[in-house]
Amino acid sequence: MPCDGISCSLSAEELKNHRDDLIPGLFHRSDRVEEITNGFRFMFSRKPNLLIELAELIEKENLCCSFLSFVLSVG
Repeated sequence: MPCDGISCSLSAEELKNHRDDLIPGLFHRSDRVEEITNGFRFMFSRKPNLLIELAELIEKENLCCSFLSFVLSVG
């Protein structure tokens, strides 16, 4: 889960309201999820605006949970 209540800057209500736009939403929207050392790898099918949506999600997560790091790879 993205925010543990200690490091997250979102309130519980804000987190609930934005849940689909943050990491929990990735689990539902991705085609495949792999647990890797120090995190998760999410794989997605190509679709219009996917890169924009992922970049926006990363930006939102970075604002509320700055301890997370992201790598976005397109191939």
